[in-house]
Amino acid sequence: MSEMTPVEASVKEPVDVVTVSLGDQKIAVLPPDDWETSALTALRTGDFDAWAEGALTDESWATWTKYRPKIREAREAVEEWTEASGATSNLNRSQRRRMQQANSQKK
Repeated sequence: MSEMTPVEASVKEPVDVVTVSLGDQKIAVLPPDDWETSALTALRTGDFDAWAEGALTDESWATWTKYRPKIREAREAVEEWTEASGATSNLNRSQRRRMQQANSQKK
């Protein structure tokens, strides 16, 4: 068998769970390949609860439901995950634009 190039190796390495803030709590987001199929659609449509149910670890989903985040808090958690994981490609152009605008307003 041939040796993998560094690029091939990096693509095949599993992505770890990403921990982000949800208000004063911490939640763990699974790698997108481990999400329920509905989670990506939910993310793209802004259905934060459905996204969280399909994308978080069981313990983090329990934290999410107990915490009951406001829209701003849910959006910030998704934005933090997006930045930490480099997953902006999962968002459509309009969603990326809104995230950029929200980030520029924070400054």
